[in-house]
Amino acid sequence: MKTMTQILSTRFINAADKSQAGERGVQIWDFELLKIVYTEDKTVAETIETARIPVVFTSRHAVKAISGLIGEDRLRKQQKKCFCIHGATREQALQSGFEVIGEAPDGSGLASEIIRSGCKEVLFLSSDLRRDELTDQLQQAGVRVKEQKVYFKSPMPVKIEIPYEGVMFFSPSQVDIFLQCNPLHVNMPAFCIGKTTADHLQKKGHKNILIAEKSSTAFVLKKVFEYYHK
Repeated sequence: MKTMTQILSTRFINAADKSQAGERGVQIWDFELLKIVYTEDKTVAETIETARIPVVFTSRHAVKAISGLIGEDRLRKQQKKCFCIHGATREQALQSGFEVIGEAPDGSGLASEIIRSGCKEVLFLSSDLRRDELTDQLQQAGVRVKEQKVYFKSPMPVKIEIPYEGVMFFSPSQVDIFLQCNPLHVNMPAFCIGKTTADHLQKKGHKNILIAEKSSTAFVLKKVFEYYHK
């Protein structure tokens, strides 16, 4: 019987993707390392609804937070414009009724896209834990950034006892939380959803980093299958 490759995921993976992985000889052990809490503050909804400037999303969770707060039907009627990370965040934005006017694979690239568009002011819908590349680049280029926190991250460190041969990471926060309790050999394959996460892991000294072609779970898994030739 062929031995299954043991891969960790730092967030939950749906049953269909796990099943597909199993058929390719990969067993996924998934752990949720971050608890996500969406805002219920109605004043946030008012801020977004009255804004006459494009909004910026770097996470699907920000889109979900606003969709839950305002409602997708109401958002569709407002036809708001947004800049967003491509992949899962873009798909969530389109589903929620936003018009995507610019996209990029990571925060730095998205900042460049906003600057190229000539936009002078944006509303960044973020979490309480975020990186500074996007806002720093925009402000340095003279783009005004209004920011509204719409979701919050609570770390949930887990010590993992299962032997593993690779790890999937979906955000820099997950990298930090994982490393609090678990070893990651510098040459163990680490599969990252995007460049921002990969850059953060590289700063930790990691050497074997593989980046998904698009920012979605499906493309992270595709990179896993390619690596192990399954």
